[in-house]
Amino acid sequence: MFSFSSINQINQQQRHKQLTAFLARELSDQQQKNPTLLELEYLPKSACSATK
Repeated sequence: MFSFSSINQINQQQRHKQLTAFLARELSDQQQKNPTLLELEYLPKSACSATK
């Protein structure tokens, strides 16, 4: 029999997998729509100010 804690652990792992997959899809969607916006978000602030 499963203990309650192991069921909880499996549920958490499933949720984590689903969330990760969802975020990966969202990111790739965003990148296809507007890659520069996404890249700017992840650039260090110093790199952004250097281009001005």
